[in-house]
Amino acid sequence: MSAAIQHLSWDSDFFGFKVGSLRTPSLTATDMQAIQEVGTKENYRLLYLVVCPVNETAVEIAEKNGAFLANTKIIYRSGIQLVHGPISANIRPYDPLNDDYVFLLELAYQSGVYSRFRLDKQIPETKFREMYQSWTQNSVNHRIADKVLVYDDNGLKGFVTVKNGPEAASIGLLGVDKHSRGMGIGGKLCDAVRKVALQHHLNYVTVPTQLENGPACTFYQKNGFEEYHREQILHLWL
Repeated sequence: MSAAIQHLSWDSDFFGFKVGSLRTPSLTATDMQAIQEVGTKENYRLLYLVVCPVNETAVEIAEKNGAFLANTKIIYRSGIQLVHGPISANIRPYDPLNDDYVFLLELAYQSGVYSRFRLDKQIPETKFREMYQSWTQNSVNHRIADKVLVYDDNGLKGFVTVKNGPEAASIGLLGVDKHSRGMGIGGKLCDAVRKVALQHHLNYVTVPTQLENGPACTFYQKNGFEEYHREQILHLWL
């Protein structure tokens, strides 16, 4: 065990027990024993083991020692040269005074169907929904997002949250109502984010998703995104 466990304050406060993270390129049975011993000694209840680059042998060893492969995280990236024409007239900033916040939350829940916090059965569904509610609220009040854009066609059909970084505009949440999919709404929201990136003189748009979320991976690939980064995230309960 060469890397130290990083304490995650937000996750710990949210779950009500100590949560940590450890990044590593490989894992052995000896590493797993040391991680469990140190984690237990330091009173951790949940550890995220982030394996990067992808290492199937390390994941297999971790699983044999009690860890759960929660997901394989993929970050997609797109250049902004794909922007053509104006933003769709149906896309506008979220209006907290007039838009249906409850429905916005429903779109956020739908977007998280493949989230590791939903797939891990030791995390109650109520905590998953509470987490996405927190992320959505902190996006609309601009604590973790610079913009929240919605697609409005006689009611909200989709939304996207955007955070501007030094080089890229990062999509946090992107969701399209299950009854409105296949109509190009998601692609138009991606184009709107590219416009945001262009306006702020940024070079890229990035978005995280999960390998397990096949429809999302196909969607981003069809809309001009290419895989930029991949890592495996395991949950180890102590």
